[in-house]
Amino acid sequence: MNKHFVLILIILASCTSNVPDNEFYSQSPSSLSDIIFEEVDMETIVMDSILSSFGGQLVVTAEGLSFIDYNFGWMFNFDSEGTFLDRSLGVGQGPQEIPASGITFYSPMDDGGHLFIGSSFDFYTFDKELERQQTGRIRFKQDKPTDYLAENPTPEDQRSYNLAYYITDAKTIGIHALLPLIGGPPEYTNFSMDTDLFAKEARILARMNLETGEIEDIFGRYPPSYYERPEKRPLSYFFFDLIDQDTLAITFAADPFIHLFTLDFEHIASFGIEGHEMDTDYELFTGNAASFDRFMVNQMRTKGFYNSLKYIPETGLLFRGYSKGTDSETDGMQVYKNNTLVAHFDVPKGMRIAGYAAPWYYSDADVDERNEIMKTHRFKLEF
Repeated sequence: MNKHFVLILIILASCTSNVPDNEFYSQSPSSLSDIIFEEVDMETIVMDSILSSFGGQLVVTAEGLSFIDYNFGWMFNFDSEGTFLDRSLGVGQGPQEIPASGITFYSPMDDGGHLFIGSSFDFYTFDKELERQQTGRIRFKQDKPTDYLAENPTPEDQRSYNLAYYITDAKTIGIHALLPLIGGPPEYTNFSMDTDLFAKEARILARMNLETGEIEDIFGRYPPSYYERPEKRPLSYFFFDLIDQDTLAITFAADPFIHLFTLDFEHIASFGIEGHEMDTDYELFTGNAASFDRFMVNQMRTKGFYNSLKYIPETGLLFRGYSKGTDSETDGMQVYKNNTLVAHFDVPKGMRIAGYAAPWYYSDADVDERNEIMKTHRFKLEF
């Protein structure tokens, strides 16, 4: 494959499409491999002690590392070696504070600002100086009553969905944010995660206008394997990132491929190789609504699944992490360049890539809450 291949660039457009559902994944998948690294030297940095809830996200910036505490709204800033520098934001009504606790999504913005989304459809934007610019609410269209939708599942109706808070991925593009969606559990609505209709036609992403809070479009579909293999459906997690702000990359928990789409959901490519030693012997759900959440959590705890996706624009590498299953002492990490697998190695359990600050790739926070210790793992990949 041409090492200088450049992904097709597109512009953000309306996500309405007349393409039949069975044609959304129109390109045949590929499984190209040219592995250069099968192991990496991993450094572990123990970060300075902080007073935190330790529930949150590590962000890599040119200045160093920042830990976003989702529960208390603090932004703890460190240098690249984990030395604590200062703390900003926090919950409050001041111009440099978040008005409500309980952050569920965070995303940096194109202009250096920050987007925070709360647990009650509230959202807040801050500029790069951490001055709050906007306080708003996410507004789904409510064209039909919920009792009607319960009896008449409507995949194209925004009210058929909720935000998929457990996914935590959110991305911003100009004045828009992309947010993950999920439908209802079994028996809560006919449009539930264990049905053929959901597997074939459920939308997965919402495009929100950051100036108005309006959900302007819902779009995307689960891959064909979720329709063909019903036992995959309880693993409804998916993860996504933007390639140069123009192309959408998506990986699904129980699907071996990474899928590339334009932002109006035109299929560009599917590619990937299954992770090493993954337990993918998923079980078919046959219970009722009361047991679905417990069943889903048990599948995610015991089985292998893909658990993260991160594109690094500085190096053109796409990282996909995966859990092997409960019997493994390690997880796995794949690295793709130009749709080809170029590195595949073991990583600590639960490790996800947070970002890159030359020459290091950093993991998200590895937290030991009982002992109030936070670590990050870092490594180099030099091709």
